[in-house]
Amino acid sequence: MLPLTGFSQNANQYGFQAVSGTFTPVTGATSLSAIQSDDAISAATNIGFTFNYCGTNYTQFRISSNGFLTFNTSVSSSYLTNSQAELNSIKPALMWLWDDLSGAVGTASYVVTGTTPNRVLTIQMLNWRWNYNSSYAATISVQIKLYETTNIIEYVYRQEAGTGNTSGSSGASIGICDNLGTPTYLSLNNTSASPTASPTVFTANLDVRPATGQVYRFSPPTPCNSGTVFPATASTILDKDSICVGKSTSVSFVPGSAMPVVTGITYQLQSGPSATGPWANVGTPSAGTNFVVTPGTLTYYRIQVLCSGTPASLVSTPAGVFVESPTTPTASNISRCGPGNVTLTANTNATPIWYGSLSATTPLFTGNNITTFLSNSTTFYVAAGLPPTMENKVVGNGANQTSNQATPFYGLYGGYKHEYLVTQAELAAFGIYPGTEIRGWGVDIYSGSGSYAGLQISMGTTAATTLNTTFQTGATIVKNPQNVSVSVGENVFDFDVPYVYNGGNLLIQTCWSNNASSAPYSYVKQDGTSYNSTHYYYVDNITPAAMCGYASGGSTLTSRPKFIFKVMDRCESARVPVEVLIKEIPEVDLGADINTCVDEGHMEFLNARNSGSDYSWDNNYNGQVRVIDRSGTYWVTVTNPSGCASSDTINVTFKYNPVSELGNDTTLCLNTALTLDAGGNGIQYYWNTGATTRAITVNQGGQYFVIITAQNGCITQDSINVTQRGLRPTQDGIRIRNINPNTFNFSLYNPQNVGSVRWDFGDGSPYSYQMNPVHTYNTNGNYIVTITTYSSCGAGIDTTTVHIKGLGAEDLALNNAINIYPNPASDFVTVAAENNSIIQQVHIADATGRIVEVINGDRSSTLKINTEKLAPGMYHLLIETSDGPARKKLDIIK
Repeated sequence: MLPLTGFSQNANQYGFQAVSGTFTPVTGATSLSAIQSDDAISAATNIGFTFNYCGTNYTQFRISSNGFLTFNTSVSSSYLTNSQAELNSIKPALMWLWDDLSGAVGTASYVVTGTTPNRVLTIQMLNWRWNYNSSYAATISVQIKLYETTNIIEYVYRQEAGTGNTSGSSGASIGICDNLGTPTYLSLNNTSASPTASPTVFTANLDVRPATGQVYRFSPPTPCNSGTVFPATASTILDKDSICVGKSTSVSFVPGSAMPVVTGITYQLQSGPSATGPWANVGTPSAGTNFVVTPGTLTYYRIQVLCSGTPASLVSTPAGVFVESPTTPTASNISRCGPGNVTLTANTNATPIWYGSLSATTPLFTGNNITTFLSNSTTFYVAAGLPPTMENKVVGNGANQTSNQATPFYGLYGGYKHEYLVTQAELAAFGIYPGTEIRGWGVDIYSGSGSYAGLQISMGTTAATTLNTTFQTGATIVKNPQNVSVSVGENVFDFDVPYVYNGGNLLIQTCWSNNASSAPYSYVKQDGTSYNSTHYYYVDNITPAAMCGYASGGSTLTSRPKFIFKVMDRCESARVPVEVLIKEIPEVDLGADINTCVDEGHMEFLNARNSGSDYSWDNNYNGQVRVIDRSGTYWVTVTNPSGCASSDTINVTFKYNPVSELGNDTTLCLNTALTLDAGGNGIQYYWNTGATTRAITVNQGGQYFVIITAQNGCITQDSINVTQRGLRPTQDGIRIRNINPNTFNFSLYNPQNVGSVRWDFGDGSPYSYQMNPVHTYNTNGNYIVTITTYSSCGAGIDTTTVHIKGLGAEDLALNNAINIYPNPASDFVTVAAENNSIIQQVHIADATGRIVEVINGDRSSTLKINTEKLAPGMYHLLIETSDGPARKKLDIIK
């Protein structure tokens, strides 16, 4: 509970009378020569008895040549500027004629007269100049009288011969002020025989001399006692009758009529659970009538008036403060796989309010169920809250209408930067507490209007308790530079960025510049403070940005404008974090569909990636990499460790390349023709010789390649290296010579280029590699003897038939009974047998012994054979007849 300013023995409670008397110069007085000059102040001087002023006993004073007396003996300046703001510099003070005066042609003295307890201190200033200028003659004389016991104060005046220049320093002030943080005062509104002593309007422009013998008397209130009459009723006024739990409100005592002007009145705040009590004291009695309370539940308050410590009959009517208490919401964390919509859910007895951070001031959304799209993991904060309210809070009374540079819109120069300080206690006194969201700020203009360029407003907090000529740092811009116009009345500027006041002394900075040498004057209502609450600086012909950039310079004032704060009042519970986890979805990419030509046996590797995950393929395989070797549609689902799954499908089409049948590289004898056959797997062929047929016949060595195009469009390229060297082995036949009945000697007729041989006797016996072998047959029968001859480049085959009959042997002469024609041949050759022998089958072998074609007979003694496809060269015809085998040579020419 914090007591605030109220009724007490303050200067504004003193009684005032204007009476007619006599100015009688004192004799036997002690000189105060220290102030017999311009802008001077005396040393601390004894009063001569104890004098009670505004409830405090004093025994010394100091007096200034500029028309005031102070009981604060630490005041060391003569203070020539009479203003409400300057009261803080001279308080507690008696202002007998406060202005820029001079005692240079006068005399000052003091004397105590009378006896205890009725002594009187008279301080006399004779022949004082009003104002200070040395060209003026003495203008006025004044006596200040302090009365012991009654503590009455009197100012007695006498006009002198000179008229002076009473308005030369803008005029004087006459009155008294106390020593409160914000001094209360009584200020005379004129110098007539019946002026008014105002406690709310400070007059600083008196320029008429009081009449000779005019007495202004100030009397302290009397002590409160049992005979003091109080108002019949009083009210308890609440700043708010409904507050949020943890927030504060002010409780004020407002009497139904004027309170008695006496001393000893204090106020006791009391609380109770209902309008009928029971009542309990809150804190201790206070001289103030305003209190700040922070109830936790519904609480009623009233204020008991105490008269000199004893409860008086006056108690304010009770008033209740209802406490809103939103319960902390319950909410669960959320997760989902990948970006998408999430639904935020919270339960509470009020409205859930969702924020983006713990300290954010602007909600993102409100409601129990909120659906929003998220791409990344996010933490939200939800509070339970009641609908916010917007209201204006006024800090200050605006009692002073002084035209000084406390106004942010002074016009003496073309640009101004101001800095204002408001203490936390001052803010609380007017209902602004930590946690308040400030949405705007303004001042109350009583005179003038105008336009100001680039007004920028910043706010912050500071540990400083007074301002100096260096601007505080750390303030945040709450209103971006903007051209504004102001007029008489309250001018409130909405912020671009709300400012949350979290406690401490509040700092407000304003700056603007019309980039000129002057600007319009707009004067604001203001209040005096006990500290330097305003700091200002000014520059001509400068941009607004440059004006706002100044870090130091200027002057300070002990006065500050009346402020209007536009505040947003929220009632919210503590904020609860709600985490939304956006889990990563595995990126599954099997690649683009495959439609390609491949060789038989080709394998493709499908990689689902995302190592460490679970895999499910269409064939129930669960590995990361799958190997495929055929066309089809394949898919996989990947589930990562977070439980998020993703799938992909790939269509695979394998088109097989045609198979080439060229075979391996080969070496041939010189002048040997070779048929190169690419195989029957293509529909189109292209050889490097320019041929486009399936097979070509080559007679020269070299590299031959072919491009084969299949029906499906796939292409195969193959090549073969053909080497020709050396001569092919030849001979004119097999010579058989019978050695004894079953033993024969074999040799060749006219062998040429034969390096080695291999004899196959046709009876299953081992080969013989002798040039002229001898072989014995064990049984009768027909045997085909085959000779393979070899040279450095190739081989040749020749055969003959041996017929073993009885114990003798004869060479079958069947070869002589077989005719082939034409020989050489080109397109066709006819094989004809004599003696009605039937041709059953013909084998055609090339020069290497490779069977290149087999032709079945048609059960006749002749057989016509098509030789178009045979390459030019020497061939052997192995002829099976009904009478046995025979062998013939055939030359093919083209």
